[in-house]
Amino acid sequence: MNNELFRELFENPRISREYFHVYLVGKYTIPVSVAGHLFLLFFFFALGIYPLAIVNIFSVAVWILAYFISQRGRQFAAMVIGFFEILLHAVLALYFLGWRSGFHIYIIAVISYIFLFPTRRLVWKIVFTSALCLLYIALNLYTGQFPPVFTLDPVFMTIFENYNGAILIFLVGYMSYYYSKSSSKVEKALDKELGRSDALLLNILPEQIAHRLRKSEGRVTIADRYSSVTVLFADIAGFTPFSAKNPPEKIVEILNEIFSMFDILCEMYGLEKIKTIGDSYMLAGGLPVECGDHCERTADMALDMIESMERLRADNGIPLCIRIGMSEGPVVAGVIGTKKFTYDLWGDTVNTASRMESHGEIGKVHCSESVYAALKDKYQFKKRGEIEVKGKGKVQTYFLEGRKF
Repeated sequence: MNNELFRELFENPRISREYFHVYLVGKYTIPVSVAGHLFLLFFFFALGIYPLAIVNIFSVAVWILAYFISQRGRQFAAMVIGFFEILLHAVLALYFLGWRSGFHIYIIAVISYIFLFPTRRLVWKIVFTSALCLLYIALNLYTGQFPPVFTLDPVFMTIFENYNGAILIFLVGYMSYYYSKSSSKVEKALDKELGRSDALLLNILPEQIAHRLRKSEGRVTIADRYSSVTVLFADIAGFTPFSAKNPPEKIVEILNEIFSMFDILCEMYGLEKIKTIGDSYMLAGGLPVECGDHCERTADMALDMIESMERLRADNGIPLCIRIGMSEGPVVAGVIGTKKFTYDLWGDTVNTASRMESHGEIGKVHCSESVYAALKDKYQFKKRGEIEVKGKGKVQTYFLEGRKF
């Protein structure tokens, strides 16, 4: 998830991704701490324990400072200040009131808070936690050997003990709730972002290929050999002079309408769009999921492309036609690129299909001998005769005219 979306998610432009749990927990627990210290402040004044009353004045000021520092995006500084206050307050409270006052249990809250700290080095958390455990033991031993400065009625000690225990339980529960809430919020946002990225990836790559790429995390070369695939190239005839006479918006609008129409046909026939190059459109049948009727599907789509283009030309009054070339045979398919992925095909079948298109005629589907051999029993063809094809010499080709009835 990018930083801008993250900050928008938690409604604070200064928030750091690393400290978002610290930020969110502190945002809601610090006010509780301030309220708790204010209560103790008045309680200590009422009992005449003025040193601890002064300590609580200091504590309230420290937690208010920590809150504003946290809101400015400096979660680490706020956390250090909070740790210092909790530990100092616990030590002084035990010194003045003794172990039974229960102030030592806030060390547990510090330990819980430590594990929100975003460092990846667990050893530092363990070291700091061990130090707090030693402090806990030391305070226990000290208060067992030395009497407290103030001796209070057992009723008040019971109040302190239960008050601190209840506050700790409340704070830990409060922290857990907002930690869980923030995690849930982030997970939903991540799921949403993942859905967007998956949709974008599926617009670039076939679903099966995208799944393999995600699974391998880009560490494995995606390459496959197919023994039988039908490749189709379509070129929009007359597009160059059309683009020279029309504004850019009109050109892109028409081209988008044509290619979107082809995309719909591709999906309808279960074929795979490979790419567009300028005003040319390339697709293939029989990959990445192999099927036995890919040549028939591609032939049907080719005929529909001719018909759709004629209808579009008549409806919009544009002087554009289409020229199609097809060939069938083996290919190698794979993903190339590291940042902008491309699923592409290579092999003689691809070259032949391209030659069929470039040597074809407007408004016709020009096919190789392999396509004719695969479809001659089900489709009508018109023999073109031998033509000279660059890189192949003289080859026999055919025009696809339709299905046999």
